[in-house]
Amino acid sequence: MKAWRINPLFQLGLAAATGGLLIGLVSRQSIAELNQRHLLTELADNHMRSLVAGHLVEVAAWFVGKVNFAPPAPDLTAAGYKLSGGRVEYVAGRMAAALAYQFGAHIISVFLWPETSGEAPLAATAIPEHGHRIFGWSANGLRCYAVADLTEHDLRDFAAAFQAKATP
Repeated sequence: MKAWRINPLFQLGLAAATGGLLIGLVSRQSIAELNQRHLLTELADNHMRSLVAGHLVEVAAWFVGKVNFAPPAPDLTAAGYKLSGGRVEYVAGRMAAALAYQFGAHIISVFLWPETSGEAPLAATAIPEHGHRIFGWSANGLRCYAVADLTEHDLRDFAAAFQAKATP
């Protein structure tokens, strides 16, 4: 019986293809992580800019004719969050609605924009960024991010109140 021998060039080609596949997978994951980090930094920066520049509220008819979706703006006064108004922001290459809520001496910015087709829903997650916490979630076809200098617990409570009132 004759033993099988694999051509050394075939072995080298197989090793190169495997290595290329692994590099591609790692690169894809790294790019996704970098994109997520950039988005979080951009959200924190937009929130800070609105506080520093006094740009929390734009106009009374906040989003009419400025964004191509109807962002929810629930009244959360009973839960202790006063809706101050809204503004339009440019986030991650798209127009976004930004709502401003007041909670004691704290301002919470909620950024919302439609999810794109094929985009996986965002799992609820809280992440610290530039001295602020960012809590993100997906609901009713929208990406939602709340940004504030609150504790994670307080920001999660706000997000739960927002989601409960914003759900049709």
